[in-house]
Amino acid sequence: MHEIWYYFLSFVIAQSQFYSSQVELTDFGEEFQTFTSTDLISTTNNTKTQLRCAMYCNLNPQCTIFDYDSATLRCRLFRNSVNMFGQAVSSTSATSIVGSILYTPELFLEKNQSCEKCETNRYLTCDMTTLTCQCPPNFYWVDNMCLAY
Repeated sequence: MHEIWYYFLSFVIAQSQFYSSQVELTDFGEEFQTFTSTDLISTTNNTKTQLRCAMYCNLNPQCTIFDYDSATLRCRLFRNSVNMFGQAVSSTSATSIVGSILYTPELFLEKNQSCEKCETNRYLTCDMTTLTCQCPPNFYWVDNMCLAY
């Protein structure tokens, strides 16, 4: 993978929430291949830019990986597990690229704190039973981070 890092800032105006993520990108000419069909969250065929595709992934807490093809404008969002049920592979399209959301323990410092602490955190959600910040659905606490299984 290329050591290219970007900070993407995306927002939902209706909820006045801002989420930021650090994303690692592969070289062009790669796409994501998952081994389980349940890891594909969505496919959009009219996404104008790679940045917009990254923003779609950033807005969806279930999304950990995306791929984008600038020739077809296809954006696919994936939920990939810590067991890595998928990988970046060579694509038939030279304009396809894979991005993955970078996870570090610092992103989860608000875990178990009151819900207002995670209102602008894409990595944690408010548990309405305990009223504390917890891992999103289908994510589990592993090595001080919420990771998909």
